[in-house]
Amino acid sequence: MRGTKLNLRERLEDTVLDLSMSQIEEVPVREISQIKKATSLDLSNNQLKSLGKNFAPMLTHLIKLDLSNNHLAELPDNFGELVSLRHLDLYNNQITHLPLSLGQLKMLRWLDLKNNPLLPKLAEIAGPCLDAQQCQQSARKVVTFLQTMQVQVDEERQRRLLQKRKQQELAEQAQKKEQQKQQLQKKKKKAAKSNNSTQVKTENGTTSVTGGNNVGDVKKAAPKYQNETFTHSRPTRKAEALKGQWKILKDI
Repeated sequence: MRGTKLNLRERLEDTVLDLSMSQIEEVPVREISQIKKATSLDLSNNQLKSLGKNFAPMLTHLIKLDLSNNHLAELPDNFGELVSLRHLDLYNNQITHLPLSLGQLKMLRWLDLKNNPLLPKLAEIAGPCLDAQQCQQSARKVVTFLQTMQVQVDEERQRRLLQKRKQQELAEQAQKKEQQKQQLQKKKKKAAKSNNSTQVKTENGTTSVTGGNNVGDVKKAAPKYQNETFTHSRPTRKAEALKGQWKILKDI
């Protein structure tokens, strides 16, 4: 580790850390991040295939970055965290597209994407970068394009999110209606069962409210009938007296 730090500092001249033509396959990010004075990093003509996710977050102090003549197929998604970057050279790599986060590089003033198998639309926007002016235009146009793309992606993401929420709400409403329907059906079944039970009891004679056949009615009627029978079956004393007088007169 100490030897690596010593070698890096030996490669430092003013603010430029020159690690070009060093057969580097993996960027020593942690060691480079400790040299805050190095705002210009030259990693050209190496064997780099990727930069790693910690490259941009740990090297936010970089102003100039040369990655030309490597084997990079893409840049990390968080590459836009190099917010101080003004000069970016990606000449002669294997890059087809750029991360949307590169649109955050508002300070970028120079960009070279020549000799890369870029997607047609990106290649058209980037332009040839044959001189300083064209490279400046390339930086401005590419950053603006990626910013626009980011806005569209965010809008589409928001639209899908709202659509997903709406679908969830509709699903919840449908589920709620189904639950209410099932509860209503249960209540109807319970009511029907209760009605059937009441009807069976009535048919068995356990309850009756019609025809005057109530036991109470019979009991109430009984005393009247008994009184009438008692009146007709037992003559009064006056009637017996008259009968006796009629018998006397008959004998005379």
